Amino acid sequence: MKRFNIKISPSNREFEKAYANILTDFELQLNLFLRNLDGSDKALPPNNMRGAVYNENNEIELLFLNAYPFNLQIAALGDGAVPATAGLAEYIVENDIAIRGVQGELELCLAFANEYEKLTGRKMRVHIDMDILRLTKLNAVTVNGKLRLANENDQFAKDWIAAMWLEAVNERIAPDSALEKFNTMLVSRNLFVYENENGKPVSIVQAKPFGSYATLSYVYTQPEYRNRGYGKAMVHELCKKLMGEYKGFVLFVDKTNPSANKIYNAVGFKKVCENYDFRIVE
Repeated sequence: MKRFNIKISPSNREFEKAYANILTDFELQLNLFLRNLDGSDKALPPNNMRGAVYNENNEIELLFLNAYPFNLQIAALGDGAVPATAGLAEYIVENDIAIRGVQGELELCLAFANEYEKLTGRKMRVHIDMDILRLTKLNAVTVNGKLRLANENDQFAKDWIAAMWLEAVNERIAPDSALEKFNTMLVSRNLFVYENENGKPVSIVQAKPFGSYATLSYVYTQPEYRNRGYGKAMVHELCKKLMGEYKGFVLFVDKTNPSANKIYNAVGFKKVCENYDFRIVE
């Protein structure tokens, strides 16, 4: 088997320095990597690792980041990325590094999952298959409401955050966790509320910068107000409001959610690449 060399960065700062050009050139594809990087030079917690797999010519084949208890992120950088997943899987098992699953392009995830199963007997399955979308042109959209920044009186939003999480990733989050997320968004001033023509809050969305792009997440409309154009109007107004502050806008959407895909396409988002979320079957 082709031999690979694993290089580990001891901190986020060292990882960012070592792969600065890659993180810049592929920031859309590496959006989930960027979410876990903060420029800190502190030693990483146990099971958390960042680094790359190199071939025998010292060329990078695969970039990886494990942010346990979240997924191991992997991204292809060379023609040998698929076989390089075997070297990464072997390193993870030999060093007893805990992972929840793996996330990235389908071919890479399948290769890693197969090798990991050979080494451990533990299978992985697809949890969510997503598309990464980028706003290419802001289309004209009918708006019958108003977008505003969320405030401390919007306590309903913590329940909507939990509901969105359950719908989007099929996982429940505790009320305390939802409240913590809500409070963090308030402090960061990146959670927005959309009110309909009657001044009734009907939707929420977060816009958080990662790299030079703003990532839209926690896009949620109350069930009784869906299919009325509020979600589409909210995303349109948010992009319009923040246009110029960022290089652009990016978001993740479940391939099996046709209504969400229809909304984003209408606003002007187009597919950049795919991203698969594999989880270990317990």
